[in-house]
Amino acid sequence: MFIANFLPGVFADVRNEIGLMHEAYRVGVILSEMEGYCRYPDGNGTTDWHDSSKCQPGYKFFPGLTKGQVDYLDLEKISAFQNLMNDNYEFVKTLLGLKHPDRNYELHVSLESVYSTPQNRILIRYANNTPVLDAGKHIPISGYVTKYERFVWLDPWYRLVNVVYIGSPQNSPSDYHSRDITGCGNLTYPVSFIALIVEGKTAPETGAPWWVGFCLLREGENPSSCQPRGGEKDGILTVGFGSPMKSSPAPEEYPLYPRQVYIITDDVNRILQEAEFNHGDRVEFISSSKNTNVSVVCSPSLKFIAGKAVAKLVIYVW
Repeated sequence: MFIANFLPGVFADVRNEIGLMHEAYRVGVILSEMEGYCRYPDGNGTTDWHDSSKCQPGYKFFPGLTKGQVDYLDLEKISAFQNLMNDNYEFVKTLLGLKHPDRNYELHVSLESVYSTPQNRILIRYANNTPVLDAGKHIPISGYVTKYERFVWLDPWYRLVNVVYIGSPQNSPSDYHSRDITGCGNLTYPVSFIALIVEGKTAPETGAPWWVGFCLLREGENPSSCQPRGGEKDGILTVGFGSPMKSSPAPEEYPLYPRQVYIITDDVNRILQEAEFNHGDRVEFISSSKNTNVSVVCSPSLKFIAGKAVAKLVIYVW
């Protein structure tokens, strides 16, 4: 009698989990593999379902987030999907097949950093710190909840990073141009993305020396300068820990060239690892520069792989 009463409950739980994973996977496929479609009254249609001038209220449509390639997501469609979820959540569930007379699942969709975990969700954000996608019901902390993750890449990615000018006037070393990387949000170890854009010398015709020192610091450190180890070095970009830069961990040096982008994410994380930073520790920096037009490009959540802005599309269903 015990076995007869116990086994149906066990199998019901298994079936429930399998059903939830199937629904989460299906929603992930719809959003990350399809462009979406809007059907006009005359039977024709367009994939620009997110454009109100092309897909007017009352037209039948189906949401998808790609730009025509699998896992290549369009920020404009993502924004429209976020608004749609906020304005008419139940309607979106019907479109995605989660709401029928015999079933009614709940849904949450987000774009998260590749470093994000269920215990520490790191949302992908615009330059103004607004989440790109974080929509649906509040995720419960108990019960049957299935999560499906899928790596995607985003375009146009320049809307997701901050650019801060840290250059200096001719022959005038300057410190503390971008303390805490103003406007970039909290950078923590491991750093997701950081790069330097060097436009060139502020006065190239004079032949004056030019250099950049980029110092990584622990939270709360307030050194007086950021000089490359060994003093000024003409035509050199130096990235290192502490100020003045310490010999251990060893700083990285790059030759300076005009109109050059230096993606320093890997070197920064290596230096911070050697400095015994722990996962999640806050990272600050100061910079010194002479006769240089240079800016820092950064993001607290976005990761670049092979030149593409990569994130995780995360689907919760329960």
